Order: sequence, then C-alpha cells, then structure tokens
Amino acid sequence: MNSKIGTVDQYVERYIFFVERRYQKDEKFKKKVLEALQKIAVPPKALNVYPLDSPYLGCLAFAVTTEANSSDPAWKLSRKFAKSLRNPVKVFSDIDDNLLEMSWVERAKTLPWLNAERRRSSSELSNGGRRDGLSIPQHDLRPRDLNHGRKNQRDLRTNEIGVKGYGKSGRLTEMRQLSQPPGVSEAELGNLFRNYEFAGNGQVVYVIDTGFDPTIPELSDVKFDDWIYAGPFPTDEKGIQMTTKWHGTIVVSKVAGKITGVAQEAKIVAIEAGDGRSIDTFEAEGWIDGLLKTYDHIRRVNSDKNCIVNISFGFGLGYFDILWAANPRFTIADGIRSYFWDSILYVLNEFTRLPNVVIVSGAGNGRKNTPIDTFPAIFAQRLKSNRMVVVGGVDKSGLNYYQKADFVKVWAPARDLAYPCEPGRVDKRPTEFLREHGLCFSVSGTSFAAPTVAGILATMLSAGVPLNQVVNHMYSLAYPRVPGGPNIVYNGISTKQWKQQR
Repeated sequence: MNSKIGTVDQYVERYIFFVERRYQKDEKFKKKVLEALQKIAVPPKALNVYPLDSPYLGCLAFAVTTEANSSDPAWKLSRKFAKSLRNPVKVFSDIDDNLLEMSWVERAKTLPWLNAERRRSSSELSNGGRRDGLSIPQHDLRPRDLNHGRKNQRDLRTNEIGVKGYGKSGRLTEMRQLSQPPGVSEAELGNLFRNYEFAGNGQVVYVIDTGFDPTIPELSDVKFDDWIYAGPFPTDEKGIQMTTKWHGTIVVSKVAGKITGVAQEAKIVAIEAGDGRSIDTFEAEGWIDGLLKTYDHIRRVNSDKNCIVNISFGFGLGYFDILWAANPRFTIADGIRSYFWDSILYVLNEFTRLPNVVIVSGAGNGRKNTPIDTFPAIFAQRLKSNRMVVVGGVDKSGLNYYQKADFVKVWAPARDLAYPCEPGRVDKRPTEFLREHGLCFSVSGTSFAAPTVAGILATMLSAGVPLNQVVNHMYSLAYPRVPGGPNIVYNGISTKQWKQQR
C-alpha cells in the first residue's frame, strides 16, 4: 500500500511549502492556500493536504500529496503565492531514484543521525568476565575532587529527600555510574543504583520519536499520560511493526523503564513522528509537526507543570543533499536547508521562552570529537539558552566517544548499553539476569544518553530543585569519572545519604 484510502497502488509524490513568517497567522491566507493545494492533490483531496499548524505559533508549512511528476503544477502554485509561500520541496516519491527506498534506516547508514548502533556478533558481546555481561571499564572510575557539588546539595537541600537503592538497576554499569559520588570507586558502590524516592513524581517528559511499544515488560509500569500522532500520514496502521519503532521504545526505557530508567514516577507523553505511508520512512515535516504538537500540548494541558522535551532522533546536514538531488530547480542544497532551518529554529526558540520547559537532545553519533552537524542539536549554539541541553556520549571507560562542541556541558553513558529486547527477537543474551528481565545487550548512541539526562532532570525537579535552576544545578554536579574525561551526569546523592537509604 503506497498511501491512504483512495490512493492505493497509485504512484505519488509529496511536496512541502513553507510559509513566510508574516503570513503564518493569517487565517484567510491559510484558507486560500488549502483550497489551491487541493486542486493538485490526489484523492481524497481533503486528506492529502496537511497544514503544519499550531493555534499558538501559526501555520509553518503545508504538505500535499500529488500524482507523480507534479513538479510543474507545484511550482506554478508557489508562484501564485510568491509573496507568502516559499518554493515547493519534494520530500517523498514512489518513483524518484533520489528518494525511492531511502528509508529512515538506509539514511541512517550514510548520515550522522542520532540512530542506534547495535552490536550483534559474539565477539562484541564479550563480557570481559563480569557477571552482568557488560564490559569492564579500562580505568577504575574514581573521581578526584572529593568536594565536587557539595555546595549545591546543601543549598538546594536535596539531601533531605529519601533515597532508595535499586539492586536490579545496579547490575548495570551505566546505571551505577549515574549515582557514583565523587571520591567513590566502582567497587565501593556495592552494585546498587541509588536514586531519590518517588523519582520524577509530578514531572512530565515529552518524548518525540519514531514509535513506542508500551506492552513490553520494561515499560509495563511507565505512566503514559498521553499519546500524540504527528505528520501528514501518522503511523496509525495497526499491525505494522516498524524496525525504527524500537528506537523510541529504548528512549522511553532510559527515562522511566523499570531497570534501565531513572525517573520511574514521571509522566510520559509519547509523540510518534514516524510516517505511516510505508515502513521505516522518515520525513522531516512529520518531525516538525511533532515539535508543534508538543508545544501545543504543553500550552494547552501542562502549562502549570514542569515539562522536559526529549528529542533523541533528528537528521544530519546530508539529508538536504538528498532533497537537493530530488529537487533540481534549486541551485544549491543550502536553499532547501534554510527553509527547514528557519522553521525549526523558530519553534525551538518559542519552546525556550516557555517558563516551564527544558529541551534535551543528543549531540549526534558522528566520529569522535567532530563538530556537531545534526538537527536539532546544532541549534543550541544559536539559541544560547540553558533551556536547551545537548548531551554528549561516553564509552565504558568514561571518555567521550561521539561528536562534541563548546555548548555540550554534560555527558552520559552511550556505549554498550542494556536495552529492552524486541518481542520475538532471537538474541544471544549474555546473562541469565538480562534474559530474565527481557533485556538485550548492547545498544549505543547519544540517542540514549539524552533520555538519561532528561530523566535525571525530572528526578532533580521532583526532589525540589526549581526549574529555573535545575540545568545549572545538573551541570555543577557533573564531573569526569577519569582524568581527561568529560563531565558525566551525576544525580547528586552523597555517601551521607546512603545511611538514609530505604
């Protein structure tokens, strides 16, 4: 099936028309454009024209599905609205070699996206002698600054909150390190992950991703508060199991999963920004629509609550080279990129203006220490707001493994992580513990460092840290686990609080 009702087995294309800023809140203009777009849309025409619209931010763009080879009528329409619409960008095609079969998975192989890296070979599953099946760090992860972060703990009184020790989470190296106090070695942690009681209680974490499976054991206790579908063709076809669906499932598990999560009491709002037209496809307009729907939901439903928006998947600059190849009327790829850039930057900036919101994004999975070139992380430099946190990724030794920039101020475990297994997957799970709890090994990427930080922010907020202080508080507590390493996130629970452990 190539499309929705009325377009079965019909070759189609999809174009996106971005709206000039001064017309985005003009309802009369919007009505005229919708009527004009329906004239070039395939049947059912009303369902194949989709405005990327927000009652608060206006209409940023229109997406229209047309017959194949509709470039001429699309450009003719844009000239009719030359002052208000930008030139059309073809973003999907059943027949264009530049776009055909370019699924989310295929693009991830060639572009520096925030995609998951999975190890599958037996040699890569070597456990190095550990009972939990995870590799031994190259160094003893013992920080040197014994007084690190103590002033912040005392001032914000988080040390008055009850603490719990989690033995199952503590079986995982990446979890233990999150509650590792300065001056305490791995051996002294006692195979426990320590966290505040009621971690994340009263906080809302929005997760914009490709899809989610709430039925797996690791997510069975997650407090899903709402579920939002985004994009012209939302992923609502029941029974389709997208391989990319597991990306979002893992992300939620890192926020609030039973064993792999850090903020089990937080409420989760899931935003599916996949494309329901076909398996595994990603379209940027659905991603932008996910941002808009998240913004609207916060304003409409959770304006009185602390909200953290986690964005663990995005796209690299190479995505626009693909679009440029499919849109030869544009002279340079930067012309297309500027359309997307302006709209995304506008929405992210509006997020940072909300008094109750923090955005968290992964730095990207490009080569170690290379500059960040992925959306949305790249916008942090332009926004210059501590309401947008970009998270780097470290390996088991505590050293940076991925892209970085001056605006990256916190890192989290991002290599060889345990994650919830897909139903029915046959995998050589390395230990009985992982097998018993439906966990696999291993997955890597800053996609999963970001939700760890999002969860810790939710935990700090639930412990009483004010939202306007929580990001700087987290930055002040983060510290290198090894000499020369970056500042890895730390939840702030001191050894004195261990005595209060329940």
